[in-house]
Amino acid sequence: FTSSRLGFGNSVSAYPFAMTFISPMSFILLLFYGTVLNRQGPYLALKSTTLGCAAILGLCAALIAKLDPLVETNASLAAFAKYVVGALFVFRESYVQLITSQHWSFISSVLTPNQSSTWFAPISGLTSVTSAVSAMGVGK
Repeated sequence: FTSSRLGFGNSVSAYPFAMTFISPMSFILLLFYGTVLNRQGPYLALKSTTLGCAAILGLCAALIAKLDPLVETNASLAAFAKYVVGALFVFRESYVQLITSQHWSFISSVLTPNQSSTWFAPISGLTSVTSAVSAMGVGK
């Protein structure tokens, strides 16, 4: 998103502008997931939405890879690439909230209340530690 070649580079207004779309997109994704959850049940809903979102991310990545060599010679493709990158940024950030809700929903649907009280705290702690370690790894 912040790449000067395919993204918005030093545009200080692009990031806050894109951030305004994350909450509405998260809301839409959660509504969609709720509908799929009611129709398919927790296991199939988690599987189908995870595969669907992975497909969207993969297709956008492939599209961006195809557009990359063409952005320097074609201004309209460069503008299109920015729109794809912006939409992908919003989708990715929104999907993070969805995937968290999906996994907690799935876990709570398969565990008993007693099991939930045993496992929720360690799972939550492990995900927090994993996130912090990942952030430190990316920062290096």
